[in-house]
Amino acid sequence: MKTLAIVLLALVVCAAYVSSEECGANQEFRECGPACDTYCDGHDCGIRYFVCPDKCYCAKGYLRNNNEECIPKSECP
Repeated sequence: MKTLAIVLLALVVCAAYVSSEECGANQEFRECGPACDTYCDGHDCGIRYFVCPDKCYCAKGYLRNNNEECIPKSECP
């Protein structure tokens, strides 16, 4: 039982480390976020509600451009 508790604790620590992923400029890490980010050109991946990946997304007020960078919505072409 003690071994099981140690293994579970190790898994929790590893999960916390993985979820604290470093994100790029104007991005934030979200757990169980939408399937895809919002892009300047308005394209949509079409599967927003079927998966919820843990990854970096554009911060509020930012959209992805064609270079996959998060830029202010006002700077979208």
